[in-house]
Amino acid sequence: MIPSGAAAIGLDREQSRRANYATEVISHKPGNRYTIRYRLGLRDTAGGVREFAVIGKFYTEASVAAAVYLRLRALQERLADSPGQVVIPAPLSLLPDLGIVLQECCAGADLGHSLRMGGDDRPLSLAGQWLAAFHKAAPVPELEVKSIEHELRKMDGWMREIAHRLPDGGGSRLSRLHDTLHRLAEAFPDSAPAMIHRDFYHQNLIWDGEILGVLDFDQLAVGDPAMDVGHFLAHLVGLAYRKTGQADAFAAGAQSFIRSYFALNATEFGVRLPFFTAYTFVKLGYQTAVRKPSGWRDLAELFIHLAGAEGEHAWRGIRP
Repeated sequence: MIPSGAAAIGLDREQSRRANYATEVISHKPGNRYTIRYRLGLRDTAGGVREFAVIGKFYTEASVAAAVYLRLRALQERLADSPGQVVIPAPLSLLPDLGIVLQECCAGADLGHSLRMGGDDRPLSLAGQWLAAFHKAAPVPELEVKSIEHELRKMDGWMREIAHRLPDGGGSRLSRLHDTLHRLAEAFPDSAPAMIHRDFYHQNLIWDGEILGVLDFDQLAVGDPAMDVGHFLAHLVGLAYRKTGQADAFAAGAQSFIRSYFALNATEFGVRLPFFTAYTFVKLGYQTAVRKPSGWRDLAELFIHLAGAEGEHAWRGIRP
């Protein structure tokens, strides 16, 4: 693995032999994949050290690794004209026998760090611009279509798990939420499907003060672009509450994202945007109930409340 990583960034056999290595597990999704950052340090003849970093994504199925690698290459071509300050880490190499994709490593920290530190709105505006361009690009080959029926089945499963884990089972709140969101889905206007990220949020955006990196295209599909926008906005609310105690703490940044998105993609989402925002709050409630961080019950209850408020507001706007 180490020689392959060294070769991927252009080191020859001798340089690979002399380099120092360090590894760091970034994320682990049991039964699916884990991600490792490899750091390489190479001492030059003047005594200095050149440092390199490579990301290795290990998949349990080699066919998945191959599909991800080909998609990343295709995305590089499709999005060649996207905003110059936004990059997708280039795929460097595929190790098919090991089920590994090697990628460039983005410098910086995830966008949530910038928000928590009171950074400016530039990365949020760039995120909106990039997502609009992404949604307008031709989909890469062989993507699955994720219908609203598919998303409703996932959402219903999350609600059942939340009800199972909450002390009172969620009571009538989850029942009302279920009915409201299903009614909203039935009221969807016709929409043109697009290539969607399906996991677009602050932790998959890396900001170094100048360049924004977009990560993790494993869930890439064809579906409703409102999903990516609602997913991003709901995660901002969740981050704001967890870090400041105020759900609207990052509202100005959210508006910068929205303005930038719709400046380049004037699609009318209608009730689809509040639906997918509420859908994501349900997802966050489910993840909270499963992972059980400190204070998880109150946080899960908050996400149920936010989903219900979003859904009810949208439903009141269209109900005769």
